[in-house]
Amino acid sequence: VIACYGKLGNVQACTAWLSKMAQPESPFPTPNTRTVTAVITALSKRGTKDAAEQAEAWFLHMQEWHSKWGWDCAPNQITLNALLGCWARIGNGPRAEYVLRQFQSNHHCNCSTHVNNHSNSNLTYPDLVSYNTVIHAYGNDMTKIQCLLEELIAVGLQPNKRTVELVQN
Repeated sequence: VIACYGKLGNVQACTAWLSKMAQPESPFPTPNTRTVTAVITALSKRGTKDAAEQAEAWFLHMQEWHSKWGWDCAPNQITLNALLGCWARIGNGPRAEYVLRQFQSNHHCNCSTHVNNHSNSNLTYPDLVSYNTVIHAYGNDMTKIQCLLEELIAVGLQPNKRTVELVQN
């Protein structure tokens, strides 16, 4: 239901359903990663600061629900990338990078070989889409873009055609 409302652009209905699901005595299933990600994705299409802030609040709720109540709603790469997209659409590079860094620190992602060592594990790390999205969010700040490029290579990711397009534009 939430994904359908999201595809229709009805963010208000998405968030209303998610709020109902998150109630302690709710007759509905508890939120999971897919349902919350659908809401964040719908919010990302709005392209406003308010939508980005709402998306980040839902992202934080996911982490809380997962750690506090054990719900199956831990953020994954898709969730992270949807949230980063919210900040990128409004050109807020510093906030997109902050979210990326928080996700990395919460997932203990600071080793330079995580792509090779953990590719088959259940751990989730920022991927090339994550880095490309933050690069996009920084626009023409070539100093920040260079740092992000160096970092993504250092963690074992390889720039792709989209990365090159973002850097050249």
